[in-house]
Amino acid sequence: MTTRASGGESLADAGDVPLVNAHAAFTVQGVGRRKTWWWYDGGGVIDAQALADCAPFGPERFGVLAFLLGRADLQAFEASALRGFSVERVEFIHDGSDGG
Repeated sequence: MTTRASGGESLADAGDVPLVNAHAAFTVQGVGRRKTWWWYDGGGVIDAQALADCAPFGPERFGVLAFLLGRADLQAFEASALRGFSVERVEFIHDGSDGG
């Protein structure tokens, strides 16, 4: 089984957190690892790739998923109040190794 998403557009690197099962590989950006246009460091999903028989099924073309809270004003976007977050640690609470 692959340990992380792969391909020319994959951002996965040492220090990032792979989340992998038989069907998909995701990468969560590690703490303090700014690799995207997004201002805040870490915590966002930076890679996602479909797997078939535990191998990559096509190229990784996910982009980035950033989490924001706030209220957007689409008529005057500069007046919007949006907030992101900065990650201090990445922790596995339940890794699924018991089958659940």
